Amino acid sequence: MSLLKMKVTNGAINAVLFIVVIILCLLAGEALIRTFNLQTGAPGWPQENARFVPELKKNVYPHLQNLTKSTSEYNYQISTNDNGFRDVHDFEKKKGVYRVVGIGSSAMFGNTVNVDKTYLSVLGEKLNAETINLGLGGSGFGEIKFILQEYGLQYDPDLLIIDASQGSFYASYLFEKKSVQPGKKSLYLKAYEQSKLLSFLYWRIKTTPLGFSMINFFGLNRHAQNSNAFDIDLLSNKNTEAVTISKKAVFKNIQEIKEIADDNNVPVVFIFIPAPHHLNQDQLDKIIQEYNLDPTTFDISVPPQFYKAVAEKLSIPFFDPTEALKMHPDSKNLQWKYDGHFNENGNAIYAALLAEFLRDNNIVDNKEQNS
Repeated sequence: MSLLKMKVTNGAINAVLFIVVIILCLLAGEALIRTFNLQTGAPGWPQENARFVPELKKNVYPHLQNLTKSTSEYNYQISTNDNGFRDVHDFEKKKGVYRVVGIGSSAMFGNTVNVDKTYLSVLGEKLNAETINLGLGGSGFGEIKFILQEYGLQYDPDLLIIDASQGSFYASYLFEKKSVQPGKKSLYLKAYEQSKLLSFLYWRIKTTPLGFSMINFFGLNRHAQNSNAFDIDLLSNKNTEAVTISKKAVFKNIQEIKEIADDNNVPVVFIFIPAPHHLNQDQLDKIIQEYNLDPTTFDISVPPQFYKAVAEKLSIPFFDPTEALKMHPDSKNLQWKYDGHFNENGNAIYAALLAEFLRDNNIVDNKEQNS
């Protein structure tokens, strides 16, 4: 055998051995994670609890009991009811109780904080009211409308609060494009859902500087990449097909939500959840630099201005605390650096501003509330 052939053969053998060792290490890691239940703190969702809801076009996760989610930034627990919501109340309302039903996305759900620290729970304390949390992560206005009709009205609300964010546009677009049947999943997503090890590693490194960069570099979070591309078009005032579909869907569903609330004599308030770049100029500058955007045409006020215009047209009270939060002494420490959601402090300050808005606009009156 020639020297060249021997080198090629040895190289091939070493490559195969390397792959085998990697596979064995992954299998050993998977066994270790499962045996000692080390994945408990990973923020992924347990697939054994998953239930696909055709009308929502996505999974919900009912019957969770103190599921711990933990990263380098936060640690919190989640419990859900029979319908997958982070709430424990019965549909029947006790006499004399003033009940606020909140419907929205991950901010309403309270990602990264315990349920008693969500802005909706803190709001209830400030208003002496009972709050019902019907938030589900990733929900657009199509999902919100269904949740209101299917669940929200059964709670006999005295006030309905709907949260809206920049992300609500992309979520509403996805809802319009999704099938009522579960879509095909990528090989990576299937592996992530089935492997406790991959879930454990992904969430352990995601909220670290190096891990955050690696995930973006290798494109492991395709949803975030697609969402970012959509948001850039939205904030650059580009009327792409996706942006146009989204805006039409947002207006149509908000209009129908208002009609449903009016038909049931329930006052409704829309509230805006600002993203980190709405509050932090450094975050905005980073985005502009990373995507090589023109700061003269990149307009982060597009989402709140759109919601404000719709709210005025439909006579809906609209709460946008962006400027007040920007002026707060702790404005740069209200949201997690990598996750982006409100931390406990951010939720508390947001709730205080919202309570003030509701009182100043005579939407609530504490003298009539007795929970």
